[in-house]
Amino acid sequence: KTIFIQDYGEDGNLLETFKRIIFHSDTEIQNFLNLVQGKGFVEIINAKSKKLPIENFKHYRIEFHFISKIKYESTWTEVEDKAMKEETLLAIMEALNKYETVPIKIYPKNIIKDQLQTPIMGWDKILIAGERMYLVEAEHNITLENINNFADEIKEFKKLKKNDVSSEYHELLDKLMIEGIICGVNFPEEFRKMAKDRGLFSVYPGGGRYKVRIPYDLNLSNFEKCRNFFKN
Repeated sequence: KTIFIQDYGEDGNLLETFKRIIFHSDTEIQNFLNLVQGKGFVEIINAKSKKLPIENFKHYRIEFHFISKIKYESTWTEVEDKAMKEETLLAIMEALNKYETVPIKIYPKNIIKDQLQTPIMGWDKILIAGERMYLVEAEHNITLENINNFADEIKEFKKLKKNDVSSEYHELLDKLMIEGIICGVNFPEEFRKMAKDRGLFSVYPGGGRYKVRIPYDLNLSNFEKCRNFFKN
């Protein structure tokens, strides 16, 4: 279920803003209430307490025994980050499927290890589409440091040789095209432009869902020319 929950201010008073949250089961709803120490939800329209199950796409406020701002804010960050990673992945898959002619697969591991099984680098997700690989990094707040570090990591990954990593990752080093996708809840326009300048895809909220900005024309005919060039 997707619902909208009203924010509380530092003084414990209700604000005019709402956060969108997705619950996949009644158990997740109850776990969330337990985390924020809430009694239940009150629907905004008729101000009547709603017991589980709650209704889809409705606006609610949380009914508390007492307000614990620190607990409330920290829990919201955890919930937003989890929801962001799920929603951005869906947005990415939807956007890439418009260009890719082969199935996009989620690689089963996201940490790259050397031959001694020591982690050397990793990302939130690794997506594989034929001979193209997408490295996905997600942060709550995007900063210039995030962008530069991610772009630099991709450069370092491209320099890796097969004797630098465990044999299970050799197939990743064979990919001809490696793309970086950076996602964020708070992703200012000026940072999205910087991400584009570094050749990164950017994923950010807009119009009630996440948008995917591709830094160049992801034209597969050009990709085919590139692949043939490397093969010849």
